[in-house]
Amino acid sequence: MAGVGNVNGTQNIGTASELITFGSIVGVPQMVMIQNLDATNFVEIGGDSGLTVFKLKILAGKVALIPLSSATLYAKANTAAVNVLVTAFEV
Repeated sequence: MAGVGNVNGTQNIGTASELITFGSIVGVPQMVMIQNLDATNFVEIGGDSGLTVFKLKILAGKVALIPLSSATLYAKANTAAVNVLVTAFEV
């Protein structure tokens, strides 16, 4: 996608750090909304695979809105795999 719009989809996140995908967005999305769809487990979000650049914890059922300056975003579930809804906004 090039221009103004958004892309969303569900991604399964395991207990090892993995890259979050932004679908057909070309370049860096300006904003990403991540909703943890799990009823029990939290998911951690970070700017690198070791989650050391920054770390954000999204509790079960909660949502986070993240402004981005890089197209690289990683996630890791705490105890068991979780599904997250990722909506990336290109503006």
